[in-house]
Formats: sequence, structure tokens, C-alpha cells
Amino acid sequence: RYLMWQAHGKVRAFFIKYQDRIMYGTDMGASTGFNDHQRREQKERIKERNGQFARYYATDDEIPFGDLLSSDKPVREPVYYVTGLALPKEILKKIYYDNVLKWFPGVEQDYRD
Repeated sequence: RYLMWQAHGKVRAFFIKYQDRIMYGTDMGASTGFNDHQRREQKERIKERNGQFARYYATDDEIPFGDLLSSDKPVREPVYYVTGLALPKEILKKIYYDNVLKWFPGVEQDYRD
């Protein structure tokens, strides 16, 4: 989310220039001490945040964004708005998939159905 606070054109140019070095990832995860209800809530927050980032990378929409938690309580109203980067599909594929395979050879074997 901190990239979103930077100059839009500068961030977009950075993603285009370094497209072979960027991978999407998150530090959000389900805590091991959660009960089933808390895990479901956390999973929904993760899905919501990943959706916001996907929209930011893929579109040029004006996107309401903000922290989803404040003092451990969900906050639904946006804190600020950002304009999406509208990255080309080829770059999105690298960020979400191709670069992972390139930098972590064999990882696809771990995630086959």
C-alpha cells in the first residue's frame, strides 16, 4: 500500500522497468491461534486486500483504499483514494506468476492439484 502513496507515474514506470524483478506477495496470513470464525474473517480480509491490489495493478480506476484494521477492528470506509496503474497483462502475468517460477525453480511442483 505504501507504493500507492507515491507519484502514480513514477510507480508505474518502476513496475514497467523492473517487471522481471517484481513478485506479488503479502505478509497477511491466518494466525495459528485463531478459532474457525476468526480464521474465516481473516481469510475474507486477505481476499479483500488482494482484490484491492489486483484492481490497483490491473486498472486505471480510482480505488477507495485504506487500512482494513484499526485497533484490531475492521474499518470499511476508505481512508484515501488511489488511481490504478493499468499495467499490461504481460507484466501482470510476470508479477503474479512467471517471476515466481523464475526465482523459485520447482515451486510449481509444490502447488499442483
